[in-house]
Amino acid sequence: MPPTESQILSSFLIPPSPLPVVLPPTAFAALFPSSTPQASIAHLYRLLSYQRALLTDAVKKDIEDEARRGVVQRRAVVKTRRAMERGEDDEEERIEMA
Repeated sequence: MPPTESQILSSFLIPPSPLPVVLPPTAFAALFPSSTPQASIAHLYRLLSYQRALLTDAVKKDIEDEARRGVVQRRAVVKTRRAMERGEDDEEERIEMA
């Protein structure tokens, strides 16, 4: 079965792992000079992790919204095509009857 629109968007737009898996707190702390207080680094790390989670949640919501819009668009296209086919069939019948 081919991947859905949601699966494709999720695989490209949503990070595969939470921040602690990608960048452990110890590796994050190593990016700062040793004179930086650990409490400040920990606070910054929690803030960064929280912001990343918020962004991921927003992207997930946008993907869900886009998938819903896609369903509506597909239905509209199918409805229009069917209407056009019915209109063409009616016109063909009129030509044959004339």
